[in-house]
Amino acid sequence: MNGDMSPRKYFTLHEAQLTLQKNRVIIEEMASLATYLFQMGYNLYDLPYFGGTGEVQRSGSTREARRVVELLEMLKNEGLVVTNIEEGFVDFPTVRDNGEEAYFCYRLGEEEIRFWHGAGLGCAHRTDLESF
Repeated sequence: MNGDMSPRKYFTLHEAQLTLQKNRVIIEEMASLATYLFQMGYNLYDLPYFGGTGEVQRSGSTREARRVVELLEMLKNEGLVVTNIEEGFVDFPTVRDNGEEAYFCYRLGEEEIRFWHGAGLGCAHRTDLESF
């Protein structure tokens, strides 16, 4: 979400599933805090981290906003791409057998990764793994 968006790592499905299990708690905390902040009227996307120019100004919100950014950085350092903070959409970069870049797509609440989408399509176009 910040800076260079090109993935540093490509995952096999097995690696993505293991990485998801390792980071599920981080994804849950990130989504929970983001949802709380949005419900309280704070727009995280106004933060400089997301290219905004402002900061979350209300009492107590700065700590939570900083924590969301810390969690995003933790996921980014694992090679994950967070596409929707509050809903917990996370992509795992991969390469298909035909050489095309794609993403395994996870949404918070799902038991495991069951979907994928092509590069540039986003989670709205995710498809069952059977077609991968």
